[in-house]
Amino acid sequence: MLDEDGRPDPEGIKGWMTLADVSETYSVPLDALYTMIGAGPDLPADTEMKELEGLLPDMGVSTVRAGVAAYLDGSWTPADGPYGGGQPAEPELTPTPTTVPLHTPQGSGQGAGAGTGEGFVLPSDGSRLPASEIKGRMTLQEVVDYCQVPLDYLMAELGLPAGVDTGLALRDLAGSYTVQVLAVRDAVQRYQENH
Repeated sequence: MLDEDGRPDPEGIKGWMTLADVSETYSVPLDALYTMIGAGPDLPADTEMKELEGLLPDMGVSTVRAGVAAYLDGSWTPADGPYGGGQPAEPELTPTPTTVPLHTPQGSGQGAGAGTGEGFVLPSDGSRLPASEIKGRMTLQEVVDYCQVPLDYLMAELGLPAGVDTGLALRDLAGSYTVQVLAVRDAVQRYQENH
């Protein structure tokens, strides 16, 4: 089962598939899959999806499908902890373009930089956010500001038209411009490696 881009569609995950099958087919590292389902690495990689319901609370084939889809579109990473069964692990917030300078800690001084709310943690030393921490709920402007990547470079790499709304969340760019979060991470990583 393939999606419109010709990649394996997570809806094709079946109960007979093993953890290893899902990892290989959908390019989800096995350790990320273990984190997603809330299991330790002692769970055999040949465990079938249909067996998960009996082994792990609130875990089943549909949850794995949703978790893999979230991983692929960048709205879930292993740093987020176990996937929340199709429900966001935290309330959705409407992101706004950057209002906090990069070198100023967030918050009121208590718990500043804890990453609550937006789901990512800015480095406390003012350095740039690594590409691997980019989330689907971040706006294009936040990626530019936090990852310290020029907007014109990012727009050219992603093939975005001039005048695109930089306040759009990355997951919304995927719907409007077919730009995937993974492509944004790759472009930012290339820039960060060379600059």
